[in-house]
Amino acid sequence: MLSLRTAAVALVAAVAAGCSSGANAELNVGGELTGVVYLGDKPLPGGRLELWPDTGRNSAGCELGPNGEYRIPEPPLGPCKVVVKTSYLKGMPQPPKGGTKAKEGSSAGMILPKDVGFTYRYIPARYESETTTDLTVTVVAGAQKEDLKLQPK
Repeated sequence: MLSLRTAAVALVAAVAAGCSSGANAELNVGGELTGVVYLGDKPLPGGRLELWPDTGRNSAGCELGPNGEYRIPEPPLGPCKVVVKTSYLKGMPQPPKGGTKAKEGSSAGMILPKDVGFTYRYIPARYESETTTDLTVTVVAGAQKEDLKLQPK
């Protein structure tokens, strides 16, 4: 009876291991994708960058820095569509230069971070959705630097 139970546990462990290795095969464990997003020839000073793999699973994203820089730890491997979103920043007030601490008694002393860009810039709508973007990148294992250029028109 004990050997039957041991065999059942081994079978469940083998099936579980097979499932997890298949799911992780498209993850870039330990790698990262970094670079700068440009609108024309100038860095995009705010927005969000997202990677949408061809598999449709395990998308990843990050906020852009004030000089268009981005860093996505452990992005999905292989061909990905690149989505850049800025429309959510429309109408936001311009942040003070270099970040600042809120006045006492307001927003619990919230600090505007220096490493996130909040400045709205118009970009063509096609970049804002994974169904319409024509911007792509192929992610490889390990550290990779890719500067991304959006065409203003």
